[in-house]
Amino acid sequence: MLLNKKIFRAYDIRGEAFKDFDEDGFFVTAAAFGRYIMQKHNIKNPRIFVAGDGRQSMPELWPAVVGGLESVGAEVVWGGTITSPMNYFYFNENEFDATIQITASHNPAKDNGMKFMDKGGSVCGDELQKIAKMSECTKCLIAKDMGICENGCAKVKFFAEYLEKLQKITPKQKRLTIVVDAGNGVAGMYYPQIIRKFGHNVIELYCDLDTTFPNHQADPERPENLQDMIAKVQEVGADFGFAFDGDGDRVGIVNSEGEIFSADKIMYILAADFLSRNPAESIVIDAMSSTALAEKISEIGGIPVFSKTGHSYIEEKMHEIPAKLGGEQSGHFMFGENFYGHDDAILAGLRFITAIQSFPELLMDVLIKWPTLLDFSEKFTVPDEDKFEILDKIRGILVEKYPDADTTDGVRVEFGNLEWGIIRCSNTSPKISIRIEAVDEKSLAEKKEILVGVLEKFIG
Repeated sequence: MLLNKKIFRAYDIRGEAFKDFDEDGFFVTAAAFGRYIMQKHNIKNPRIFVAGDGRQSMPELWPAVVGGLESVGAEVVWGGTITSPMNYFYFNENEFDATIQITASHNPAKDNGMKFMDKGGSVCGDELQKIAKMSECTKCLIAKDMGICENGCAKVKFFAEYLEKLQKITPKQKRLTIVVDAGNGVAGMYYPQIIRKFGHNVIELYCDLDTTFPNHQADPERPENLQDMIAKVQEVGADFGFAFDGDGDRVGIVNSEGEIFSADKIMYILAADFLSRNPAESIVIDAMSSTALAEKISEIGGIPVFSKTGHSYIEEKMHEIPAKLGGEQSGHFMFGENFYGHDDAILAGLRFITAIQSFPELLMDVLIKWPTLLDFSEKFTVPDEDKFEILDKIRGILVEKYPDADTTDGVRVEFGNLEWGIIRCSNTSPKISIRIEAVDEKSLAEKKEILVGVLEKFIG
């Protein structure tokens, strides 16, 4: 059995298939998850939904996941190849006790992983570490049909139900031309159809499922992955371009001129639309979000609440407050208004259209009136086993210099005049991330010297 414990990260499981784990590793992990759900909710035979995003290793891994769950007495329903939001939708619409999505999101083609959810939301953080510990249990290692499922689990098809839900909660829209770039991920199987159902003209780009990702990585957060879409938008005279990540839970948006809407700006547009119906409500944003976004939300009557970065942490904070809207710098947007509080990229795209058609001035707000700041964002490679220890040392140095620094997630420093910076550990990779916004090149260089400089003391 192959099961490297480093794949148990902050809010999901990710690693290289058949190098960090194999079928048997996924079998015992699924069995451990099944046992954890039994203990947590005091259920003898939990109903668990399982689906995946179509990665190359899924044919070998999904039977092992199903087999592991069934070996401990779970009743399993198999959803096939779908997006993560579609998984969460079916889980929430039906009486399941938990769900697993087999995915590595935007990670390279050789990777795979699992996302867990139960009735309380995402299963993450300390809970994942408990599951990691339980995967060492001898009871999980000795079970029937190790790593084999003979398709005996129940199967479902529910795309029509998902579409009906989206149509029910989204107003009718005026026809637009939209380029959809799925990056050869699973979103291409569904999202163009959905957008067409709302009356739009859709130009498909890389919407065939090919998880070798032959054209570009399915990660809309990085501008280099949007260049083909920008060119296509300008070529066909489209109104917008929507790019989705590998499992369809994140979105990036560009306008007709090829300008990229940052996640901050998308979040502001979604927030303005939301607050028009829900005045003075709290809105959760992550620690990597700009100070400008927080102030702009306050200006239109919302209450910005910062959360640790990570869709699971944002969803937890939304439950805690409670709040009905949340968003993250990487392009996750979470909806609790007439929905379930989880991230859904196609719903984000549809609500973006609703917002700018209902309030056209929002485009001017983000493209012309938005504060002009220079942005630096970079991830530095640091071994997983060292990154948190290094960050602890950096935290001590920066908090001594900036006593008011926020240490909710790494160290965030407010420099004033909308300038700010953060240094934090990635939850999904061996990286330490830094983001800075400053008013000009000189100020940006000064802030980089502070944050990048202190990191380079420890990583060379």
